[in-house]
Amino acid sequence: MCGRARLSSDVSEIKIAFSIPPERPAPNFPPSWNVAPTDSLPLVRYDAKARQRSLDMLRWGLIPYWAKDIKVGFANINAKAEGIESKPAFGKAFERRRCLVPVDNFYEWKMTGTGKQPYAIALTDRGIMALAGLWENWHSPAGEWIRSFAIITTTPNELCAELHNRMPVVLKPDVWPAWLGEQPATVRDLKAQEGEQWLHLLRQVVYEGCAKISLRPRCAARCRVQNPVWRAAQLIIRHDHAADFCSPLRREGPLGYLGDIANREQTAKFR
Repeated sequence: MCGRARLSSDVSEIKIAFSIPPERPAPNFPPSWNVAPTDSLPLVRYDAKARQRSLDMLRWGLIPYWAKDIKVGFANINAKAEGIESKPAFGKAFERRRCLVPVDNFYEWKMTGTGKQPYAIALTDRGIMALAGLWENWHSPAGEWIRSFAIITTTPNELCAELHNRMPVVLKPDVWPAWLGEQPATVRDLKAQEGEQWLHLLRQVVYEGCAKISLRPRCAARCRVQNPVWRAAQLIIRHDHAADFCSPLRREGPLGYLGDIANREQTAKFR
């Protein structure tokens, strides 16, 4: 599954990375090292009328248009790729409302003899990941319109299989146009198993270019990532040594990306 992520990149960087025109509005999004369900994230969508990509804030946890209560979104932070086109909560969104979810990394935990060991999964080039997402509009009983989204998951690649039996779908830039709907695709196309069609694509998760980064707990900081209250940069200490990475991938030179969870003294001021 995918239940925690980091998005600390500046909005201007996100717009450049996803080819969003500079004249499009830029949402006000504070950097967060610990994005959790029900938080709002800037998503990349395609504005068919303007024929441009847009960056819009949506709530994490998809609320189907037919839902009677916003709490339904808690059960829909993720959408399984298998059979997604026939699921009542996701079928229409899969057909018409696909999006990209930019993150710098997502987190996963591995059970050990001493408890849960947190890891961050990121791109080795330190670029922004594009996770496959679906979005939906929901009209609340109070008359408020809420836009929400889910992250699509699939069976894990070799890197993530050591941690969990699911992982988010990471899409490469060359398939973004079709996924966003910039290129026409019918339901039949989406269900096709030939070429780079979607149900086939959602099983082809990126492996090369990903790194699994061990976040070694110290003192009482083991659960900091699991607690959505902790969002500051001090949640993670930067390192400049490739040895801090637990990735089996071949790499050239130090990566210097993410490192240990901060210790008690460094995080105390954020209590």
